[in-house]
Amino acid sequence: MSKLSRALPVFLFCLTAMQAQVQREGVLLAPDSPELYESFFYLHNDMSNFVEQKTLAEPSALNRLEDGTATVLRVAKADLPSLRAVSRQVIADLKKIDDDRRDHLNKRARIEIGGDPTVLRDFALRRQQIVAAGMDQLSKTLSPASWTGLRSFINDRHRQGIRVLDTGSK
Repeated sequence: MSKLSRALPVFLFCLTAMQAQVQREGVLLAPDSPELYESFFYLHNDMSNFVEQKTLAEPSALNRLEDGTATVLRVAKADLPSLRAVSRQVIADLKKIDDDRRDHLNKRARIEIGGDPTVLRDFALRRQQIVAAGMDQLSKTLSPASWTGLRSFINDRHRQGIRVLDTGSK
């Protein structure tokens, strides 16, 4: 096994170790929460980009890297392209909202006022809708076994690595 084909397990180990350090404080996100699913989409997009970069350097590693990804995410290898497509679209849509939010805040900052709370709530609602639509699309496009396995991964292993700090503000 080449160095690149061992890279995915090392990457996942490092990611888990970083998440374990974050675990010291805070509370777990609720199972099936929009924040948990959003976090997963970012994780999966990063994993897909990692696999893509490593495969460019060593094309023969693709099968091993995809096997490892499918195993970690508890999905069938055949479902990875659908999962990748949905994740990329969700991330692209979330980035668009982030750009719109930043534009809103920058325009308001020029006249020395903060963001409009109604507009900011709308951005948050749109983010949740995008994430929910992405999860709904996955539930319809992945095989039943892959959908069950993926939700298990998200709500178990991935969730254990995500903590939210209570800042005391509501």
